[in-house]
Amino acid sequence: MHSYQATIVTTFCFFLSTIASPATSRTGPIVQRHGMWNHLGCFVDSAQRILPVQQDTCGKNTVEYCLDLCAQQGFPLAGVEYGDECYCGKDWNTFNTVCPNNCNMTCTANSQEICGGVYAINVYERAQLVEKCGEWTAVGCAEEPKWREGERRNLPYHPGTDIPIKDMTVEKCLDGCAKSGYTCAGLEYGQECWCGNCTANDFKYGSYDKCYMGCTGDPRELCGSGEAEGWEIVYTRNVGTSGGSGSGSSGGGGSGGGSGGGGSEGSGHGTVGSWTPCGCYQLVFSKKFFLLPDLTGNITGNRSCKSQIVFLYPSHVSFSLVAYSTCSSL
Repeated sequence: MHSYQATIVTTFCFFLSTIASPATSRTGPIVQRHGMWNHLGCFVDSAQRILPVQQDTCGKNTVEYCLDLCAQQGFPLAGVEYGDECYCGKDWNTFNTVCPNNCNMTCTANSQEICGGVYAINVYERAQLVEKCGEWTAVGCAEEPKWREGERRNLPYHPGTDIPIKDMTVEKCLDGCAKSGYTCAGLEYGQECWCGNCTANDFKYGSYDKCYMGCTGDPRELCGSGEAEGWEIVYTRNVGTSGGSGSGSSGGGGSGGGSGGGGSEGSGHGTVGSWTPCGCYQLVFSKKFFLLPDLTGNITGNRSCKSQIVFLYPSHVSFSLVAYSTCSSL
């Protein structure tokens, strides 16, 4: 933006802030989320309207009321303005100027909520479930176990090829898990992709409202959430009855901490004498003890780890480890 444009915008924002009615203006918290709706910001509006379809609220306007009206009509975008105005739309001009201080008017039916301002609109976007994608089908919004306390995650692996956090989409996650040979995939915290082999009934499911976050690479798609231990949108892959063995990397991050994880399982760390790498794992702290998840089970195909030594690697706010074990054939 050129300097003269910035000056005009700043002046316009200041002008709008001075003409809002004192009786209906305040500063306070803005509703950030309702169901699958997420707040995008406060934007300058005009007579042409950012969102063109106005709803009749009859003096009953609240953020929730407006968002529900737009959802019932299938709109992915909604906005509240001037206390009692509600707008819906399918697309909008993302270059509209942000004026965060100008959304300062309370909703007509709830004085504890902000409903835009004078030519200032609080815009919300609704993330939607991708029900089917190729051979993948969504089966539910699943709650993660207490993985911070050492319990095994629903889906413990990442795809073999890393997906940058900013680029995460449902399609990229499912493609990555499929290429790694897995039959299940999960998207969590808007930016995490998890893989594994499962059946649809393996996990504890809740309402899709728990998986409300949009994907970082496409906010129109549902990508789970980071509440509690995390909630993930679980997909199963139709590959007949043969299943898949999987070849991705073990998870090294978690809800609120990005995708994490080391390199592909077994890569970069070769056999040392009779010791064989069994994978890269998350190191979980529990009081004074380190919990080494899944090192006594069937880790790599037909091998069972009997004992282990580990090498630690810093990984974001936790540590990752590469486990070397003497393994015997089952």
